[in-house]
Amino acid sequence: MSVEFKCPSCAGDLSVKSDEKTTTCPYCGSSVLVPDELRERTQIGPTVVVETARTARSAASCVIVAVALGMLLISGLTVFLLTNAGSKDGESLLQGDADAVLTFGAEGTGHGYFSDPRHIAVDGDGHIYVADYTTGRIQVFDGGGNFLRQWFVEGVNDEVYISSMDASQGGIVYLTETGRILAYDGATGDPLGMLTDIDGFSDLFVTEDGDVLAAMWSCGDRLCRFAPDGTAELDITGAVDEAAGSSELSPLVAADGTGDIFVLGTFNGRVFRFDEDGAFRDMFGSSGTEPGQFGFPSDISVDGRGYVYVPDSGGFISVFDASGRFLDRIDLPFYDYVYGMDVGPDGNLYLVTGGFEVVVIPPYEG
Repeated sequence: MSVEFKCPSCAGDLSVKSDEKTTTCPYCGSSVLVPDELRERTQIGPTVVVETARTARSAASCVIVAVALGMLLISGLTVFLLTNAGSKDGESLLQGDADAVLTFGAEGTGHGYFSDPRHIAVDGDGHIYVADYTTGRIQVFDGGGNFLRQWFVEGVNDEVYISSMDASQGGIVYLTETGRILAYDGATGDPLGMLTDIDGFSDLFVTEDGDVLAAMWSCGDRLCRFAPDGTAELDITGAVDEAAGSSELSPLVAADGTGDIFVLGTFNGRVFRFDEDGAFRDMFGSSGTEPGQFGFPSDISVDGRGYVYVPDSGGFISVFDASGRFLDRIDLPFYDYVYGMDVGPDGNLYLVTGGFEVVVIPPYEG
């Protein structure tokens, strides 16, 4: 019997015998620990697929840490089950609690088509940026979803792994690629160089003031903030470990307008809040399937009202107020996983899905 799962370093498809404890990823060369939950599973049924919400490939100087996601079962069925369906002829995929303001995109290689979209960002003028994970392709659209331009990110050793992306209000696009933080002029696609020579980052967020928050897991539980010129303003090692008592291997970062920093611990199943100086304030959420809990969260965003949004694998977005109190879930019955999310200047939520689409929905209104 064989089991299939995703490489936690590059998201490549892996298939091994159920009695194997380790394997080597043929795509990125990482040594990967086969999840115990998969090796011990003997029941007959459909192939189980595990996919991390976000994946990152660390730099050569960092130690690749392969950590398997635990399988969350409900009535014998895996919660995180991806299906492959999309819109037809521009018809909205959303029903129920969330009405689509805009949908566009499909699988393909042409302008306005996506091959592996994982990240989305919106600048202050409403331009929408969508990044494919392994092709290095960044496409730019106007607020109506019309294609404007594209460029390609140059990777290391001809390999590209974009693990996160965000845009400043002024249209500077920052992304993490193989641990590096790269900057581009969103209006032209011209490269602006590396923001810092510190390596190993897997996620970033651009604040309203233009600073860049960045987090890494491959070289330790580390949280940094950089000014637009690359000056380091904050550097904390073990930020989540100090607060939770266990290091976070896949931190995702966001911030509100006051400077508070939010770190979504996808493995800890909680959101950790720090002030602008990096001092721990509080945390909220937990692992599970009940309201206010996280199963396989994929991203975190904060809108202008201080509402915190966390999309999850159950087909919904959990909403919390500025104090961390759970408010509600926004149902997203559009048949595919939300990889990335951003809040636009119009307050709408911009989502990029495993169905090769960008979906825009209104913010939570209570």
